[in-house]
Amino acid sequence: MRSEMGASPDVASSFFLLRDTESTEDALAKLSSTVRLYPRGSVIYHQGESGGHFYQLLSGRVRIYIAMADGTERVLSYAEPGSTFGESACFDEKPYYTTAAAVRFSEVRVLPRDVVLRAAGERPEILRHVLRALVRKQRQLAMHVAAERLCARDRATLLLNSMVEAYGDGVADSRGVRLHLGLTIEELASMVGVTRVTMSRELSHLVRRGLVAKAGLDIIVLDPAALRQEASRLGL
Repeated sequence: MRSEMGASPDVASSFFLLRDTESTEDALAKLSSTVRLYPRGSVIYHQGESGGHFYQLLSGRVRIYIAMADGTERVLSYAEPGSTFGESACFDEKPYYTTAAAVRFSEVRVLPRDVVLRAAGERPEILRHVLRALVRKQRQLAMHVAAERLCARDRATLLLNSMVEAYGDGVADSRGVRLHLGLTIEELASMVGVTRVTMSRELSHLVRRGLVAKAGLDIIVLDPAALRQEASRLGL
């Protein structure tokens, strides 16, 4: 948590928002100088496309999602600056299983497969990064599968607790934690597979219970310990 509790914002992470350390960002910067710019709404790659490279977000925010058979979209995560995405298709030489789209104007570094593999043989930290990123995506998928058995209320609890652990800022003169994510209710809902109306209802339930408060796009978790306790009983 980014507060007086002392966790570093450079290493905190969530199952729903991806980012990485500054040292990783610096290491990958040496491998490629190719940077592409994507306006809001632009697709970086499509589900089903083949790819010989993966990407690192330098600025902006990227939505990573799966197109479902019924035409809906399931958001797996949002990539934050410093994080990488698209690694699996790059290394298993299979099509991308997700689509990546910019939700803000975004700068993206392009990392070719052959360059990364060559560097990984000489610099173990590169290989460690790729493996860590792939394992993180595997855990993320497992979390989404496990969350399917949860009711909407529990999904909202799981989401907020994950955000608090990774992105919470301490509120002065309070035990509360502010989540300043810039995500709409609809975007939060899409991350756990519920509708905007359902997410709004569940947040309102938490507000009535005194666990959270809303301030624009910010969510203030008034009792992080109680929220953590509720999330822990879910077994995820």
